[in-house]
Amino acid sequence: MGTGNHPVLFTIFGGTGDLTYRKLLPALYNLIATKMLPKGVEIIVVGRRDFDTQSYVEHIKPWIQEFARLSFSENIFNELVSHLTYIKMNFTDTKDYKVLYDYYNQYPQAQQLYYYAVAPEFFSVISKNLRQCSCLKNASTYQVLIEKPFGVNEDSARTLHKQLLEVFSEESIYRIDHYLGKEMIQNMMSIRFQNTIFKNIWNHHSIDYITISAYETVGVENRGSYYEQTGAIKDMVQNHLFQILSIVLMDEPEEHVESLFKNQADIIQRIIPIEANNINEHLILGQYEAGVIDHEQVVGFHGESNVSPTSTTETFAALKLFIDHPQYQGVPVYLLSGKRTKKRSTKVLVVFKPVNNQKPNVLTISISPDEGVFLSFNAKKPGNSQDVVEVSMDFCQSCVYENRLNTPEAYERLLYAAFNKDKSLFTDWQMVLSSWRFVDKLFLAINQSGIKPYKYKAGTCGPVELEAFFPKNYQEIDTE
Repeated sequence: MGTGNHPVLFTIFGGTGDLTYRKLLPALYNLIATKMLPKGVEIIVVGRRDFDTQSYVEHIKPWIQEFARLSFSENIFNELVSHLTYIKMNFTDTKDYKVLYDYYNQYPQAQQLYYYAVAPEFFSVISKNLRQCSCLKNASTYQVLIEKPFGVNEDSARTLHKQLLEVFSEESIYRIDHYLGKEMIQNMMSIRFQNTIFKNIWNHHSIDYITISAYETVGVENRGSYYEQTGAIKDMVQNHLFQILSIVLMDEPEEHVESLFKNQADIIQRIIPIEANNINEHLILGQYEAGVIDHEQVVGFHGESNVSPTSTTETFAALKLFIDHPQYQGVPVYLLSGKRTKKRSTKVLVVFKPVNNQKPNVLTISISPDEGVFLSFNAKKPGNSQDVVEVSMDFCQSCVYENRLNTPEAYERLLYAAFNKDKSLFTDWQMVLSSWRFVDKLFLAINQSGIKPYKYKAGTCGPVELEAFFPKNYQEIDTE
């Protein structure tokens, strides 16, 4: 039972799926361990599998032992369990919702959070069933958290949005992009706006180019059918990389979430569309073949389960974009993402214009797996010569054990924000709409041009054609 006057009822639909086991329950465990879980939270896990609460608790214990960020403690686990109830039900059957209604009736003043840890095609079904069973009584007390994909194009995104709005208000919809919960993504705004050395030179007068890259050593794993319908652009660029891009380039927001969302969406709306007649200058696509990752032979994309042997879906994408913004006229922004690459790495590079043919100053914001900020600049070489050498200043946040211990993982941060009705870490509808508009036009240009993915071996840095994608003076591009 909740201990507060106004408890929080956190209902997870899809309580027997990997997302719940690997991310949500470990995040809740960590919030309890760090005393960040609000008082009075009751966790209602909804699933179809034949558990009761006790057997479900026994089932999830190994998952939390493996995936919780903090060391496992029986006391902390028991505290989590004291807040947890498992309800077996078929969430597509309206009659089954009576058990939820009866449970909620115990807490008439509760704040209600619904987490849809299910496929998007079930969002509308669950929402309508919640309304039909009278579980949604006071619009000001409930929120719904949904995971990407927020559609597969603009039309499907609009349909999904319309279905949710039939039950929930826009203010109560929290769209999760877990990248927004990462420490260094949040830190980017502080780096940009709280330091005069960067704030005053963040423009086309000083910046030569920017790269935002997200490389993965893993393949499509068990998501072959899903990935066939998405590919690297829809899976990574449309959401994760566009989110990072919007934070890297947006105007400084005022101190309210509406300003933040408006400024982020404005940057995406200002991306100049890629046309079919010059697509080769702005886009490289790739698809991995069999190769070696970490000394282990892996199959190519066509050898993955549920992937067509003739598929032309891209597993690698490199885009060269320009932003129609007075501060960034002529500054190319490179977005790169690929699977089965040489290493796992997500980072932002801001490369400043070189002086007197010296090496350019480079600001690197490392997002994962390492977290930190690194600045390279030029200094005189020690001794009697006047030679200039490149030196660096490093702040490796994740290199310090105490920092790793005290830094919440993305889902901890996102759940904590949702409990506190803080929407700043979530994706706004206008951002979703703007990104799909660009991507839909991009795929129209891809289809018109007939461009196809180049092959690259698993365990490499992507297609060899990538090298010619960048001008010679852009050799600092981080493609390894």
